[in-house]
Amino acid sequence: MRMFDNYAIASPKMRKLVEEVAKSAKIPLQYGSGGGTTDGSVVQEFGALMMALGFPMRYTHSTTGVRQPEGHGQHVQAGRQALREDSRDAKKR
Repeated sequence: MRMFDNYAIASPKMRKLVEEVAKSAKIPLQYGSGGGTTDGSVVQEFGALMMALGFPMRYTHSTTGVRQPEGHGQHVQAGRQALREDSRDAKKR
């Protein structure tokens, strides 16, 4: 999870949600900050909550980027579950 970068600051509410989802699904998390950018900064200007999720990868900006298939599956699982939980929470609001 990227807590902040050059243009955006992650939502504390989304951070908590992603941490809870990851914990319940036993998905390991790593925290990062600074450098780079995400499109999340644009949606924040309109009041949307944002949490940048990344995945462990080597040689990210090259033609030979590599990551483990297990990490991809966990990343997708965590993202989907976080969206489900956030959707349920939105219906209560």
